Amino acid sequence: MRASVDDMAAVYGMRSRSRSGSAGDRLAAKMPILRVVDNLASALRASQLRRRVLKYSLSLTALVGFTACGMFAFDTRNDGSLGERWFRSLWDAFNGVTTLGDFSNLNRNQKIYMMLCFGFVVTLGSYALTALGELLVGTDMMSLRETRRTRHMMTKMMNHVIVIGYNSLGQHVAKRLRDDGRQVVVVDRDEAKVSKASLDGFVVVNGDAGADQTLVEAGVKSAQSLIVALSQGPERVPITLMSRAMNPGVHIMALAVTNSGRDWLEHAGANEVVSSESLITEAFCRSLEAKAASPVRS
Repeated sequence: MRASVDDMAAVYGMRSRSRSGSAGDRLAAKMPILRVVDNLASALRASQLRRRVLKYSLSLTALVGFTACGMFAFDTRNDGSLGERWFRSLWDAFNGVTTLGDFSNLNRNQKIYMMLCFGFVVTLGSYALTALGELLVGTDMMSLRETRRTRHMMTKMMNHVIVIGYNSLGQHVAKRLRDDGRQVVVVDRDEAKVSKASLDGFVVVNGDAGADQTLVEAGVKSAQSLIVALSQGPERVPITLMSRAMNPGVHIMALAVTNSGRDWLEHAGANEVVSSESLITEAFCRSLEAKAASPVRS
């Protein structure tokens, strides 16, 4: 028989102090999320967007120059110096590209040429504005900005606690630690749990804790403690091994379902391992002892 994560939390006294939640829960604000999984892909797409914006901007600049050359070639007015005529052509081209100027003083050839150029302006401008909009408010850029904010917040963290797994047990542990005044970083790869942790006011790293990059982003090298709150899965042992290798001084606590799993985690470098089998056995024995010690009613 195996204990559920809720049973484990109950045994350790990690249940919420009240159904309405602690003060920290009620006052928690949504925190940014560092997404290790999508960070590289988002950075690549953002780089591609920047190149697109640069390409379209250079194309528009070249079009203005090309338009100015055409306006100068079709200019039949010979008043002013050569420099003044070039400046006037550039001014007319700029006004034409931006559609802000007065074109009543242009001759027929210049107007026809301007209409042809305007078609290219509309096409290039629409692509440039689309790329610029994606660069400013697109999903990839928003994710990158959120990642930068999270990294900036974590640079100020020292001796924090990393809670791996925001399941029921992980939630109780993280909230209890926060209520005790500890800095907590939550690590999980499930999007729903990551969003829940962010809404609960925790700094969150979205990624596979079995990958060294995720542990680095969570600040394992400067962490004081690390709690592997995963109730099952083979990744608990490699997480413990990598965390111990990255920070020999970190205090690692892990959850084991069986006593054999406890042995594996201890060999991997965990300082403390909680076995659900041992807890259930102890709870049953305490209950039987209490019952045997109670007076028998006549």
